Amino acid sequence: MVEPAAIDVDDDKPLDPEVENIRRRMMRLLVVSFGSMLIGLMAVLGAIVYKINTAEDDVAPATNVQQLVPGELAKGNINLPKGATLVSSSLSGLQVLLTVKYADGSLHLIVFDMKNAKIVADYTVTQ
Repeated sequence: MVEPAAIDVDDDKPLDPEVENIRRRMMRLLVVSFGSMLIGLMAVLGAIVYKINTAEDDVAPATNVQQLVPGELAKGNINLPKGATLVSSSLSGLQVLLTVKYADGSLHLIVFDMKNAKIVADYTVTQ
């Protein structure tokens, strides 16, 4: 068995200057890496908070569509621009996809949310 007094303790000896320079560079790299990770994490959290707090009222609501009430018949109008013709429609849950041809000949895909009674997307189809 080794006696405790026989163990060589290197804790008090100064490091070789070359090793000390490498240690300093590694510490600097650690601090820079940690700082960049922290900035990236803050940017992601800021983006999440921004998305949560921004109003969803950016999309124009449809006109005079009644809110859905369980057990009642939903009624309302979805007004299209003058000269626009409805090409097709498709229902998925409480969203309706309308394919509309405008008077200028452009084709639009409009997603209407019946629960919130508003247009949630308007995509232009280009060729």
